[in-house]
Amino acid sequence: MSKKEKILISLATLSFFLLVYLLIVSREIKVPSEQSEQINQEQVAPVDLVALESEYKETMKEVYSQLRNKLDESIENKDETNEEMLSLKNKVMGLTVPAEYRAFHISLVLVMDNIIKNDLEDTGSLAEELDKIGNENNWLK
Repeated sequence: MSKKEKILISLATLSFFLLVYLLIVSREIKVPSEQSEQINQEQVAPVDLVALESEYKETMKEVYSQLRNKLDESIENKDETNEEMLSLKNKVMGLTVPAEYRAFHISLVLVMDNIIKNDLEDTGSLAEELDKIGNENNWLK
């Protein structure tokens, strides 16, 4: 066998294995149509927007009240307050937020983050930020 024939056989063998590999890798996983419909129905549960908004407002009223109290206490017990603030922040981050309250939610989380990190210079400016949020959202009071 000549050198050219060996190279051609090697290339043909390599091409064959490459083709088999690509066929195996590119195979699609197909879900039977009954299962896919069932999966889609389970994933999209109807949401009662009125109930969602009501629950969100009630929870945020409690959080806002606790946040005001914790901010007042932060002068005395900084370490304990930070742990409690972190717990409150995690509670707020776990909520489902109605679309119309997203801006409020983000601003409150940022203020909470600043309280935890003490990014603002003093508690007075933190209290002002919190009061501003409360004044813009009268339903909190």
